Amino acid sequence: MARSTHRTRMICTIGPASDPPSVLHGLITAGMRVARVNFSHGTHEEIRRRVARIRAAAARAGRRITIMGDLQGPKVRIGRFSTPSVLLRDGASFTVTTRDITGDAGIVSVDFPHLHRFVRTGDHIFLATARSSCSSRRSRAGTSAAGWSSAANCRPARV
Repeated sequence: MARSTHRTRMICTIGPASDPPSVLHGLITAGMRVARVNFSHGTHEEIRRRVARIRAAAARAGRRITIMGDLQGPKVRIGRFSTPSVLLRDGASFTVTTRDITGDAGIVSVDFPHLHRFVRTGDHIFLATARSSCSSRRSRAGTSAAGWSSAANCRPARV
């Protein structure tokens, strides 16, 4: 039998609908090589059982399956605004700060006090579940009383 030059790898997200042994076996025989397990959904015990079912199905099929754990990153929430909605103008300056302030079209607070450790000049900050993007022009840490802020130019996100 000729060796396949195919190098495609199927990554399948395994959850409640796809972790019965018969479904796992079907995924493995169809070509799944990586089982992605979302650690944000389910208890530790449910995830442990899911991983055990994946390993058992792989052993029964005689295949090696990589298990990839998808870990949730930090959820950063923006603070309150002075009006019910704010329009961010394309290219306008907008500041994200850890100071506890009431936001407007030029500034908003966030609830992640260590954001300054992760944002550098040129980084993108996505707002509203990535519907808008701000590119950081300046990042500076202040005292604990002043907080942190990043001036940015905003535009609709293209992701």
